[in-house]
Amino acid sequence: MEADPYGEIDNQIILLKIKLNLNILKLMDFLAVVPARSNSSSMKKKNTFLLNDKPLIQYTFEALQKSLIKKKYLLTDDNKIKKIAKKFKISTEYPRPKKVSKSTTSLSDTLFDFHNWAINQKILYDYMVVLQPTSPLRDYTDINNSIKIMKKKNYKSLFSISKSLEHPYETIKFIKKKWKHVLEKSKLYHRRQDFDFES
Repeated sequence: MEADPYGEIDNQIILLKIKLNLNILKLMDFLAVVPARSNSSSMKKKNTFLLNDKPLIQYTFEALQKSLIKKKYLLTDDNKIKKIAKKFKISTEYPRPKKVSKSTTSLSDTLFDFHNWAINQKILYDYMVVLQPTSPLRDYTDINNSIKIMKKKNYKSLFSISKSLEHPYETIKFIKKKWKHVLEKSKLYHRRQDFDFES
């Protein structure tokens, strides 16, 4: 699986191409995952924080429910979030273990663990669509348009970007159609919690 080498980034949409053994089962095309650890170190219970009388993560579930994606999985260790997910027919079958539910866990670690679980369950697919719950303004049309782009261009990966409102270590720029970090030091950090805030 080709994953984001820089770890936990709050992108609206991340699509990753999965390399699997095609002889096991017919591939299931696009599969969506919503990673949502129970305890955030930056803001407690941020995924269930009420925004306009709705839990923050519900916006992602609503968008996913209207999208073209049929296979939808929640990656959490939080029972409250699981209850919300079930209302929108998001699968909570994946038992997110403690080893990938720590404050030191990167997004890549969680995706790889889910990927291995999915293979064991004979759930195969071409692309993994990663939807962070911290992007409530993303709607189902954004998801569907991303899928269409992937199908048309046959990219290995795709992620959404916007004008920077983030920490400089999470900011990128484009030069001649290629992207790079604004700050070279960004490559040293895989998670926001590890940022050198004093520099």
